[in-house]
Amino acid sequence: MEFDTSISINPANFTAYYSRGISKNNLRDFTGAIQDYNKALEILKKNAKKYQQSQMDTTLIRASQFALESFEKDIKYNKGTAEYNQNDYLAAIQSYDEAVKIDSLFVKAYNSRGEQR
Repeated sequence: MEFDTSISINPANFTAYYSRGISKNNLRDFTGAIQDYNKALEILKKNAKKYQQSQMDTTLIRASQFALESFEKDIKYNKGTAEYNQNDYLAAIQSYDEAVKIDSLFVKAYNSRGEQR
């Protein structure tokens, strides 16, 4: 419920959508989790564009980009897990593939992807 309140106060709250997605996944509400992960990705990508368009210091931009990629990788992985739990194995593999494209050393995504094939 706290995530719902956070989102109603600030609909652009990436963390609330991401965290609520994790909670829904744990509660086996996989459809709701996927919806929240998709919304978190949408917000994350909007924020990335804002950072790139701003006049921020190059080092800060790189650090922000790294953080955004890390979150995106985790969201894609969690989304794949929710898709797997819905028996949508092809979508799960695609989400794991997207996570691996972001981080080629993401062992959990490789392992999960391998289990689907």
